[in-house]
Amino acid sequence: MAADYFAGDPRTNWDRMRDGDDYIADDPRIFEATNRAAQLAARFEQEVLAGDDAVARATLVDLLGSLGDNVWLGGGVIVCPGVTIGDDSVIGAGSVVTRDIPAGVIAVGNPARVLRSL
Repeated sequence: MAADYFAGDPRTNWDRMRDGDDYIADDPRIFEATNRAAQLAARFEQEVLAGDDAVARATLVDLLGSLGDNVWLGGGVIVCPGVTIGDDSVIGAGSVVTRDIPAGVIAVGNPARVLRSL
């Protein structure tokens, strides 16, 4: 079935995943990346519990790639790959952030939309 579904697409499942397209998670790089992310998340949790904020922040940057300053994400927020949230912004609980959010705003909903400036 999968071979038929992806017929004519020369990309690997890793490439399809990175492009945001349908994929099957059988590429070894996907397993490695998932395993690494789980290890970094566990390490981050331990560093936070130990009160080592500077080290925990460095681990979080390693996990996520970069951090926005003074951004608050409500519970259950989903931030899609490649999206940037501006400094000093608030994302309401349960929101799905599919596009960049400017600095200094409150955004809510699915998809998240700017509600007002702060």
